[in-house]
Amino acid sequence: MASPSPGSAAPQPLHIEARLLPSVTFRNSNANQLSVLICKWLHKNFQTLLVEDSITSFGDSEVLSKSVDQLFVSEIVHSTVQVVRLKDVQLHVHVYQLHENKASEAARARGVPSGACRILDLPAQSLEGLWDSLMFEPGLKSKLLGFVSSLSFFADKKVNFMNIGFNRIILLHGPPGTGKTSFARALAQKLSIRLSNRYSECQLMEINSHNLFSKYFSESATLVGQLFDKIDALLVDSDLFLVILIDEVETLIPSRQTALNANDPTDGLRVVNAILTGLDKLRSKANVIVLTTSNLIHSLDPAFLDRADIKQFVDTPSTAAAYSILRNGLQELVRVGIITEKEILPCSTEASLNLFRLPDASSTRLWNCASKCVGFSGRELGKMLILMHALHLQQTQYSFREALNALEKTVEEKVQEKRQPKVNGGDSKQMEGSG
Repeated sequence: MASPSPGSAAPQPLHIEARLLPSVTFRNSNANQLSVLICKWLHKNFQTLLVEDSITSFGDSEVLSKSVDQLFVSEIVHSTVQVVRLKDVQLHVHVYQLHENKASEAARARGVPSGACRILDLPAQSLEGLWDSLMFEPGLKSKLLGFVSSLSFFADKKVNFMNIGFNRIILLHGPPGTGKTSFARALAQKLSIRLSNRYSECQLMEINSHNLFSKYFSESATLVGQLFDKIDALLVDSDLFLVILIDEVETLIPSRQTALNANDPTDGLRVVNAILTGLDKLRSKANVIVLTTSNLIHSLDPAFLDRADIKQFVDTPSTAAAYSILRNGLQELVRVGIITEKEILPCSTEASLNLFRLPDASSTRLWNCASKCVGFSGRELGKMLILMHALHLQQTQYSFREALNALEKTVEEKVQEKRQPKVNGGDSKQMEGSG
């Protein structure tokens, strides 16, 4: 595409993710050539593209048919446009191939003890599609994607991150069950795809917080130091990009002042100091980023919170997000043939506009289910379809209406269950019957 004239706004980038067939022998050196070919083919065959659409057929292009499994029209960062005119954007094609190896194999290949962490080669087959399956508040995913794009752009321009106060730490925090860990893994997968033209390898290292604490408590800080030494050794390889994930980071980095006030063992303080020192050393490395999650942000050490570049709250799903989660579940049952009738359910925005105009529509009934689920975690919503089947259907196949009737019953039962008072962590009825 021609360069914009001086003073004119540069065309917005439209990101295209090109997933190669497993049978293709892929080298990063071939990525640019294939990207150019994909751009030419798209401009030749399309005037517009639909965001979040997939292209799996490549007509008379023998090269693309033999090498590309799917083109995914990912997004224009910070834009809600759904239909994009190709003449108005600049295509950014990211060519990648999925890895199928197990986490333990990757860890052994890197010489890392499997108990301390698990390492997964990215992009991973096991994480493919995870990003698109996650439903959050509008703008949340695009905000993190914007961060990914900025990281990629700054790396392109050879920016010295030390000079702009970048600590390479993202903190996702919020109630349990809201999808923070899945979000972090999905973000790691996205990063690996977006950086595939710069790094020949990308890996996800998930640190096992609990295994870092030795049964001999005084050794814990030493174990942390050894782990960061191993990380430092891995990062010597400039062709490797490493994503470090620390889940439930409050386990490792609790507030030191709280620990002192509670007269906790000093080894716990040594662990916090060792981790903060290790994280500070990573600031000078160009090929690493640290993703962390926490259910208890207020229990974290203030020095760690100060280091986090992004502190993103991840809440329980809204009505719109709950609708999307339930809708995706029903559509999956349609796809595999458990629900025998294919019914088109509109997106959450369209469903919300039809509430009063189409009060008896399936989308309105599903929206009403979703509105009753406000306050449910993403994990609870994800289980709703299997509970629907287990409690009310137990058939190999059923109609869409039967499924929706059963889902409404299941949601109502779960709502009533949540309303029942708890006594000492148990159900009130159970307590009454136990006397």
